[in-house]
Amino acid sequence: MRSHQYPSLGRVYFPPAARAEIDFIYNEVFRDREYLQQGVTLRPGDTVFDVGANVGVFSLFVARECRQEFTLYCFEPIPETYRCLRLNLSRHPSHPAARFVLFNQGLTKLGGRQWAEFTYFPGAPGNSTMFPTEKKAIFQHMTSDRSELMNRLIDWNPLRLPAPWITYRILSPFVFRRLDKVTSAFRDSQRIRCQLTTIAAICQEHEVQNIDLLKVDVEGSELEILEGMDDRAWEITRQVVLEVHDVDGRVASIKSLLEAHGLVNIAVVKPNWADILDLNAYTIYAQRRTQ
Repeated sequence: MRSHQYPSLGRVYFPPAARAEIDFIYNEVFRDREYLQQGVTLRPGDTVFDVGANVGVFSLFVARECRQEFTLYCFEPIPETYRCLRLNLSRHPSHPAARFVLFNQGLTKLGGRQWAEFTYFPGAPGNSTMFPTEKKAIFQHMTSDRSELMNRLIDWNPLRLPAPWITYRILSPFVFRRLDKVTSAFRDSQRIRCQLTTIAAICQEHEVQNIDLLKVDVEGSELEILEGMDDRAWEITRQVVLEVHDVDGRVASIKSLLEAHGLVNIAVVKPNWADILDLNAYTIYAQRRTQ
């Protein structure tokens, strides 16, 4: 286990080879505020489900946004990642209105399996998945043509540099070094058998009265997890944010499911990183209409 000190967050512990991924997650959550867009908000006293909690970066973001008044249900099936999650959240300053409820479990659909085999990437634990073939295909696509990747980066030109060759000379060494770190993280993997449950079961067992934000980032299981909600779980859900790769019409299926259960203001947004890397990845935001 290793650690790093982050601004606005403090020291975060993570698996030994996962620093590059945690840097990315930190920037996505704290700098870009990726999960609080399209009208999604957090308030003191909120109850949040962090599905795919990883080492707890988003959970600690919720704690700060809710001013230490919150209930957080955190789900992380991979044992090593879960140990980091427990440590990071245990170091959070105690507050009488702050409550963490942790589960070393994944989530599934109603009537689904109770156990599943996950492929765990020690260098990229947040990409651990029940669908390794899908995950590896995504990264093969991402790294297959470096010249095309640089063309997309030059077109994007985040530094607003005046000439394409300047953009290339300045950014390409950094981009390719980061890309090499990402791809190397997928060379080694382990298969781990993990326990599963459903959102409906958790709501019943813990007498959950409201879900102010359901955040889902689970590398391929998003639709299956939403199918693990019964009518009551849907009724008490105020907002949903999911990261999803659009494989086999997954985005359309999720959007239809959200609409069928009364969520509105549904926005499907392609993040900048997905656009640059030409990935079919999207963030879906949805809210329930307030009376």
